[in-house]
Amino acid sequence: MPIPDARALRSIAARLRPDAGTLLLAAAALIGAALILARQVNYGVGTTLDSAAYVSAARNAADGNGFVVLHNQSPYVNYPPLFPAALALGDLLGVDPLTFAGWLNAAAFGLAVFVASLWLRRRVQSRFILAWAVVALVIAPPLVYVGALAGADALFVCFALGALFCADAFQRSQTRALLVWAGVFTMLALLTRYVGVSLAAATIAFLLLGRGAPFRRRVESAALYSAIALPPIAIWLMRNLIQIGTFTNHSQIPPVNSFSYNLATLGLRFSEALLGWSRLGRALYERASEYANNAGFVLAAASLALFAAAAVPLAAAALKRRAANGRRAPSAAKPVVVIASFAFVYAGAILAGITYQGELTFHIRFFAPLYVMCLLIAALLLDRLFSALRNRGAADAAFRSYPARLRFGISAAVAAALILWLLPQANLYADRFQQHLNYGFGVTSREWRQSEVVRYLKENPPQGEYDLVSNIRGELYLLVGLPATHREIPCRPEGLRGLAQWRHSDGEDLYVVWSDRRELCITPREIEAALNVEAEAEFSDGGALAARKPG
Repeated sequence: MPIPDARALRSIAARLRPDAGTLLLAAAALIGAALILARQVNYGVGTTLDSAAYVSAARNAADGNGFVVLHNQSPYVNYPPLFPAALALGDLLGVDPLTFAGWLNAAAFGLAVFVASLWLRRRVQSRFILAWAVVALVIAPPLVYVGALAGADALFVCFALGALFCADAFQRSQTRALLVWAGVFTMLALLTRYVGVSLAAATIAFLLLGRGAPFRRRVESAALYSAIALPPIAIWLMRNLIQIGTFTNHSQIPPVNSFSYNLATLGLRFSEALLGWSRLGRALYERASEYANNAGFVLAAASLALFAAAAVPLAAAALKRRAANGRRAPSAAKPVVVIASFAFVYAGAILAGITYQGELTFHIRFFAPLYVMCLLIAALLLDRLFSALRNRGAADAAFRSYPARLRFGISAAVAAALILWLLPQANLYADRFQQHLNYGFGVTSREWRQSEVVRYLKENPPQGEYDLVSNIRGELYLLVGLPATHREIPCRPEGLRGLAQWRHSDGEDLYVVWSDRRELCITPREIEAALNVEAEAEFSDGGALAARKPG
């Protein structure tokens, strides 16, 4: 066996050895992940109703019961299987799935920040822009939220970034291994969230429409990418179709709001997030929301006009420089294209889901992928602006005639604006950190944990066979671990009479746990009039009670 050349080994070691800049980016990502974990010290990871589905599916899978929700009540089909499979692995290793979810998402948050920062370091020239982008990623409100939540969104952002960056690198080098990695990351994103179809669609379009390779080669690349990314999720969807007769359990219901209203709301909510949820942002949001019902297309037209106003001068300057120099301008626009294409398709998928699948609102977790992509696009475009002002960028022809003092003044003004933009973001980060530390958030927050209903059910668990009728099944599973046998309760007025007269066939106890956090057919007060209430609890936006049938 030939002995490796010492020079070759030293060369490989030198390439693998991280430099100071990479270590600084890794340190920033580790600090961000550590702060995510610090939020969970008192009340654990944040939870939603989706968390109950993930955790229960993980526990059942670890116990050998397959992917089923809660206590073997229904197949797990509402979401892809990767996240509960990861939690099941934690359960097999002896770590509670809910605790493991907190560690997993903190790691996904840190990895997403590091990968995005490392990619930006290779794409931007300005160290100020790089530092600004890294800080903005570490304190980004939607990304921090999903990092501190027991949900699949943090992993999805991480996989989406990996897929986009590999696709961008492949487009530059045409290295087949990068295309394979892009397909693998997309496959993982699709197995994490169904909305990963937007990532696959945007990447396929980017591969087909990109230049630099013959059309046949582009088609082959898109086919190879699709062959890697799509089959696993197709197998999962076929499994769902066999088990329940549909691909997912997201039933299509009549739209709550129009598409134009939802488009306006998306723009307003996202603008509020970009403004750091400051008083100015809230004032603008409240003012604009008065006109949101008919403002969707107006907002879209205004956004396109602003984009054209900013893009046309830079494009004209780039063309002028290209014609003057006789060579192509730097290809810094390609990363913007691949990232913007995903952001556009993802926003369209979210709008379609909100409008046609019965979602009621734009939750902050929906904004995490969109927010990160907008930060990356802003960093790339701002770096080109700074490069142009320093007279060495692709668009420097637009600023060459400006005096040096004027160019410096513009740079200073932009830098000051970026720093001022970070201040409300940092303020929001600090406020929410303190809130999560003191109260937690979601189902497992202090408000829920200390309620009389939860305390009663923990101290007096039902004995023997019993039925539990509840509209907060997920909450009870996460807090108490009670199996929630679902029984349909018809709406009023027949519902209350039926509930009062209903008895289990074998004469065992009937437990009712009800909350007025949602729209109800039967209110807690009506239940209290018909059944024996044993515990009640008030919340900031409602209350809950636990009752048993008379006698």
